[in-house]
Amino acid sequence: MNVLVLACLTDGTGNAVTARRIATHLEGQHRVTLVDTCEIGGLAALRALAAREGVERVVAVHALLAGPFARRLGLPYVLVLGGTDLYEPAHELHRREMADAVAGAETVVAFGDANAARAGALWPSAPGKTVVIPQAVDVSGASDFDVRATIGASSTDRVFVVAAGIRAVKDPAFLAEAFAAWRAQDPAVRMVVIGPVLDEGFAPACLARLAAAGVDYLGGLPRPDLLAALRDADAVVNTSVSEGMCGVLLEAMALGTPVFARANAGNAALLEDGVDGVLFETPEAFVAAASADVDGPVRARRAAAVIARDHGPARERAGYLDLVTSRRSRAA
Repeated sequence: MNVLVLACLTDGTGNAVTARRIATHLEGQHRVTLVDTCEIGGLAALRALAAREGVERVVAVHALLAGPFARRLGLPYVLVLGGTDLYEPAHELHRREMADAVAGAETVVAFGDANAARAGALWPSAPGKTVVIPQAVDVSGASDFDVRATIGASSTDRVFVVAAGIRAVKDPAFLAEAFAAWRAQDPAVRMVVIGPVLDEGFAPACLARLAAAGVDYLGGLPRPDLLAALRDADAVVNTSVSEGMCGVLLEAMALGTPVFARANAGNAALLEDGVDGVLFETPEAFVAAASADVDGPVRARRAAAVIARDHGPARERAGYLDLVTSRRSRAA
């Protein structure tokens, strides 16, 4: 079967990582075309490409960034929900676009039960067609990149990595001032933000706050270097206002790195506070937890076991292959 995988493939975004992983899963049994909705140049160009490639079925990642394209193609499609489409406030026009995309989908994929429930609350057409396929984790291919050497940290410094694109929903400067006060008392703590600028209007003030707080900013890194930084950090921190299922947290957990995460709906569904991660609501709560932390390695081992049990690539691959194959059989 010829399958079109649609997503906005901006570097440094979870959508891009997820879409590429899904495409790889399907390539073993189907002919797959991966298309960047942020670069395709409009619906006419996408229709021409679909006709040229003989596309029979579509997998669209994100209800707003890919769903409307899939709906207007007029082909059967699976809609994979992300995080911002579920949890971020949207303009009325965008809300209608997402509702129509969900209504037109054959199947809607959520990464977890909490996300499926959220979809049902947002869109009356979602219940009955939503299936849960947990995100898989692939942490192969890490480089020999040395994050400590890059920021001038010593072997005894505690390095906290925030891996996020510079945009409002990720709020990478959320901890800046509290971290600066902590570092004034303990110079052996370091924080580094890794991620490309994704919002040119938001970035200047955000980066200024990071610099003023003594937080290192490395910009976007190639994926092998990012994986190395997650692996070698003393802890990985998520500061997002909202998440669906954070890929960076999953990757850190798979790599055996302790994680701290802001207490939003997606993070709370992924982590059990104090068991396989730490949830915090305020910057001060993060500092209190991180400065007194002695159980990080124990939590990290539990987290790695959760990843191995629930987020293996084989399970995700089987889920998407089953969706595509079963839809083909139903159509026949």
